[in-house]
Amino acid sequence: MVLRQSLAVALLAAASAGCSASGAPEGTTTVRPGDTPRSPGTEPPQGGGAPSAPSVGELSNAPNFGVDQTEGAPARCNELAAQFEKVVPSVVVLVDRSKSMFEANEQSVRELLWDPLEDALTNPVDGVIPQLQAEVRFGFVAYNRDDRANATCPNLQSVSLALNNGGAISSAYAAAGVVPAPRTEYYKWDTPTAESVRAVTAELTAFAQPGPKYILLVTDGNPDRCDEADPQCGQDDAIAAVQAAHVAGITTYVVGIGDIASAGASGDASGCWGRCGPLHLQDLANAGVGLPVLRNTDQNYLNNCFNGARRDAMGVRQYLASYVDDPLLAGAAPFFAPSGRTALRDAIASILSGVRSCTFTLKQGVRAGREATGTVLLDGAAIEFGSADGWTLNGGTDIELQGAACAALQADVENVEIFFPCESYIR
Repeated sequence: MVLRQSLAVALLAAASAGCSASGAPEGTTTVRPGDTPRSPGTEPPQGGGAPSAPSVGELSNAPNFGVDQTEGAPARCNELAAQFEKVVPSVVVLVDRSKSMFEANEQSVRELLWDPLEDALTNPVDGVIPQLQAEVRFGFVAYNRDDRANATCPNLQSVSLALNNGGAISSAYAAAGVVPAPRTEYYKWDTPTAESVRAVTAELTAFAQPGPKYILLVTDGNPDRCDEADPQCGQDDAIAAVQAAHVAGITTYVVGIGDIASAGASGDASGCWGRCGPLHLQDLANAGVGLPVLRNTDQNYLNNCFNGARRDAMGVRQYLASYVDDPLLAGAAPFFAPSGRTALRDAIASILSGVRSCTFTLKQGVRAGREATGTVLLDGAAIEFGSADGWTLNGGTDIELQGAACAALQADVENVEIFFPCESYIR
C-alpha cells in the first residue's frame, strides 16, 4: 500500500468579483494540479444540478449558463474545483540502540530485532521510508547510554529531517548497527528514553518548516536514566518527556519489540517494577496523544525509584509526569507490538497512514444555510453531506471528511474535488 500525507485544500475563488450578467465569474477559470491549458471555448457538461467535474488535465473557461443551460435550471455561476496544496509532515524515527537489541545472554538476537526493523524501515523495494520519502520528511535517531567513562548521555546517532532521506537513513542505520560480537568485548548500552525524546522534541520544535510533527518511538526495553542505569527507573521520566512533546504539538507513536512487548505486568527480575513491559508501552502511547496515564503504585517501584532528589524536604515523591489514579479514567491509545519483519513493516505503515489530514480549508467562505449545495468527490465518487461517513462544513470554510470518507482518504484516495455554486459563496 502506498501511503500519502496530509493535504490542505485552497479553493480557487473568483478573485472577489461577483457573477457576470451571464452567470459566470468574470475572467475566472478552473484549474487543478497538473492541468495543461486548452483552447478557450470548450464547454463542460451543463444542466440541472452540479455540473460534472473537468477531467484531469483540463482547464475550462467558465460556461455561460444564461445562454446554454438546460430548460428550467436556475442561472448560476460555474462551480469551482479545488486545488490541492500539500502539507508535508515531519517524522523522526527514534530507535532504541541498547545492547538488548543485539545480544541477550551472550547470544546474538539482532536477527530477531535490529535487522528486521532495519529492513522494514529502509528496504528499497517496500520499506516504509523509501515508499514515503518523497512526501514525508524523515529524520532518524538511534539512542543509547554508553557505560564507558565520560561517554555522552544520551548517545545519539542522527540524520536530520529532509525529504528523500532514505539513503542517508539507511547508511546511518547500518552504521549504528556495528557492535562488538558477542563474547569478544564487554559493552553495556542502556535505554535513556526520556533524555532522547527530549532531544528529538527540541529538534522538531526548532524545525521551521510547516506541517504536523511526529515521533515514531521503537524500543525493546524498559527505560532507565542517564544518571542511573540500574535499576530501570526511567518510566516517570519517559512518560513526562512524551507528555511534554505532545504539549509542544508533537504526536508520539509507540512500537515495542522483543522483551518489552512480551513481558508480564511485573518485571522484577530485570529491575523494573509495576507498570513495565506492555503496561509501560500503554502509558507512553497515552502520553503520546494526550490521554490520561495511570500512575504506577507498585511499592518496589516507589521505594527504589523515588529517593534522594526525587523527594522533597517533607519526603513527598516528586513526579515529573501527570497521572490519574483511577484506572477507569486512564486512556487506551493503541500501541504496537509486532513480531517479525512483515508485521513490523505493516504496523509502521498503518501508523503513518494516519498522518493525512481529513480537513480542507476553502479560500472563500460559504453562506450560512448553503452548506448542502456543495459537492465533494473522492476519486470521482460523490460523498454525502451531513453523513457520519461523508462530509460536513464547519465555520463556513472548513470541509471535514468523516468516518469512512476520512479512512478512504488516509488509505489510497488520490484526488479530492470540491464544488460550490457561485451564489453559495460569501462575496
